Amino acid sequence: MIRARLFCDSEGFCTGYRIEGHAGYAENDADDIVCAAVSVLAVTCCNTLERVLGKAPEARQGDGLLEVHLAGKASRESEIIFRFLREGLEELQETYPAYVSLKVL
Repeated sequence: MIRARLFCDSEGFCTGYRIEGHAGYAENDADDIVCAAVSVLAVTCCNTLERVLGKAPEARQGDGLLEVHLAGKASRESEIIFRFLREGLEELQETYPAYVSLKVL
């Protein structure tokens, strides 16, 4: 199962996320559409923070792990990008509840 955690500050703005695990939806990792969907959302969010907002996040990546924390203070603009990630993960959790778990902390 993929476990996703979104981290929020005291004002309710998202400041980062941790996504870990493997979906296990398909026998072959190359055919796993759930894992691919989560990966695209997570990597696009990280890249957009850096390339569009110019806020290079602190990122840690490993096998089945992507952890991203916003460098600097959250803003309305960064919140829009994190909201994109959240909406996508919520849809995947609803559609594939045995394979994706999302918590907002």
